[in-house]
Amino acid sequence: MKKEEVKKSFNSGITLIALVVTIIVLIILAGVSINLLIGNNGIITTAKRAKEEMTISEGKEKIELALLDINTERISNGNSCNLDYVSEKIDGKVKNVKIEGIKGSPVVKIYLSYKDYMYKITSDLKVEYIGNINIAEEPELEIIRDVTETGVDKVNLTIKASVEEGEISEIVKPDGSIVYAEETTYEIASNGSYTFKAVTEKGIIEEKTIEIQSIKDNEAIEIVTASSSGGEEVVVECSHVYETKYDETSHWQQCIFCSNKINIVSHNIQITGTESCSVVEPAQTKYCTDGCGYKVTLPKQAHSSETIITMNTWNNAHRICCSVCNNHIKEGPCVNSNGQKLGCATGIAGTCAICGAERNTNHMELQNGKCIVCGKEFYKYELSKEVLNQTQIKVKYKYIPILEGLEFSHRGEPEASGTNNTSVTDYKLNKNDDGSIEIEAILNITQNTPASKINMRGWFNYTYEGNSKWGYDTISVYPDNYAPTVKSITATGADSTTEFSRSATITAK
Repeated sequence: MKKEEVKKSFNSGITLIALVVTIIVLIILAGVSINLLIGNNGIITTAKRAKEEMTISEGKEKIELALLDINTERISNGNSCNLDYVSEKIDGKVKNVKIEGIKGSPVVKIYLSYKDYMYKITSDLKVEYIGNINIAEEPELEIIRDVTETGVDKVNLTIKASVEEGEISEIVKPDGSIVYAEETTYEIASNGSYTFKAVTEKGIIEEKTIEIQSIKDNEAIEIVTASSSGGEEVVVECSHVYETKYDETSHWQQCIFCSNKINIVSHNIQITGTESCSVVEPAQTKYCTDGCGYKVTLPKQAHSSETIITMNTWNNAHRICCSVCNNHIKEGPCVNSNGQKLGCATGIAGTCAICGAERNTNHMELQNGKCIVCGKEFYKYELSKEVLNQTQIKVKYKYIPILEGLEFSHRGEPEASGTNNTSVTDYKLNKNDDGSIEIEAILNITQNTPASKINMRGWFNYTYEGNSKWGYDTISVYPDNYAPTVKSITATGADSTTEFSRSATITAK
């Protein structure tokens, strides 16, 4: 081979190697770019996660504000607020939030949904996020028996339910009884199949059946007797195993094998409690003092008569109460003789055909920019804050009219709640030439205030179309006035990504 040909072949080899290396580098760079966009910590994934967290927080705040309004209305009438009252009032109080279900009587939980996310209101009137509605995790059931050997009188089962996304709402036992918990027990005295159900707070059901063959068999005794025909007949006599049974009138011992009954005795009934319409259920309990297990919860006495009470004009409604205990029975809107609702929501004025009150079409109380009766928007608002130091925050809140002729004026100093030792000082109210008003106040808080929000309520008077009323806004302020404590920092190394680079993950809590 000539010298020129050898040189040409050598140059071609180098060019091919360079091309292969270039392609490999481009593939690596493409992978890095894709990971930066859609990886676990990529730009798109991070933005999507932030949007979800913001939506979840938005839904929770909507429900919390509705709860605050309901609680304020209840307390202003001199009563305490509970889930039963909330279940009657929550529907329609908060926009774009759907009531998914109400558990128990009295109510133990209320389920709601906002967009793709589900929440619950607990018995202590707290709002908790449950999970994404579209992620329907099936629950898991674990059934544990206390004994595994055969020939026992009974078997005690422990039933545990769990779910990764959300929580367990209830466990349904084979006898149909419901337990609102994640764990329960069940006693079995006879062999057979027993099915348990676990239900999540999203309504997903999982069933599990257990076969029990450990209970001892009936050890019957054969007794040989003579028959009338001279032959022999065999009579099988049961070796009875008795347990206590009862109905509404009596209790007895009954064999679990042949159902033979002995010692039938009428209940020795005792009733505790007071029969009245003014007490919370249960009003009375009826039970047998012999300890047979018979126990009945009696409903409270029905309301004997009704009194119609005309409520404040701002809600154009009346309330029906019991004339004996004065407890609230129900509410209804004021209507004319044709059944048309009266007030600003319909623009119809007149006399209520039920309570006799005169109702006009004036807009009443304003809250968060809108009339609380008809939802008409009157103004918009802007909120800003400045952390002055670890114990003081300056809050500015501006009301901006969007209806011509709407005028604001001072009503009272703002109030703050939600954190211990919170107070409002240096309150100022400025009225601008464009008709807007600005409230400026200093929030005084403790040095290490938790990150939970402070609810500040601002009050004002307003005049519109000759009607003068008052209103208020509940303003949520997050302190952000202290540096968080670093609990731990860990660094996890990784093998070399390439010959020239390495990676590590740093986690801080």
